[in-house]
Parts: sequence; structure tokens; C-alpha cells
Amino acid sequence: MKLNIESSGSGEKRDLLSQCDYYIAIVTPNFISNPNCIGEMKDAQALGKKMYALVDKKTELTKEFMKCSWILIMQYGNDFEYQKNCVYLKELLEN
Repeated sequence: MKLNIESSGSGEKRDLLSQCDYYIAIVTPNFISNPNCIGEMKDAQALGKKMYALVDKKTELTKEFMKCSWILIMQYGNDFEYQKNCVYLKELLEN
């Protein structure tokens, strides 16, 4: 499996959602307050994408976020936890 990672917090790459197999959100307080990120999340949900989230523990998750069909939500509080979760998620998706 080839992983091609695109970042689109600005909303300029939302059209790439239709071409992907997975939607992986890196969720921070800024993600929750950014209409482009929320729009992208909703688009991924509407397209029926397999959705995963890496959530900064400082982030207060909204009802809107929790309504999505997340397959897995993993929290991190520091760089070590973030890296560990990324490795786990990559292994999960490759198998």
C-alpha cells in the first residue's frame, strides 16, 4: 500500500477526498475552530471514507465531531505519544 499524505487545512485540496481511501484528521483546537477543516471532515463523512483521528488531548471535541463515523480516535499529549500513535495507525492501515 502506498501512503500519500496531503494536508488541506486551508480547504484548497478538498477535491482530493474523492480520490483517497482513508481520511486521517490531526485534530487540535485550531482544527475544531477552522470551518475549512470541519467542512473537509463533513465531506469525508458524506463520501463514506474510512475515518481516523489523532486528537491533541487539549482539544475539546464538539458534538459535530463526535457525530462522524470515526473508526478510531487516538489521543496524544506529547510528541512521543503522537509518534507512537502514527506508527500504530500506519501499521493498522498497511495490514
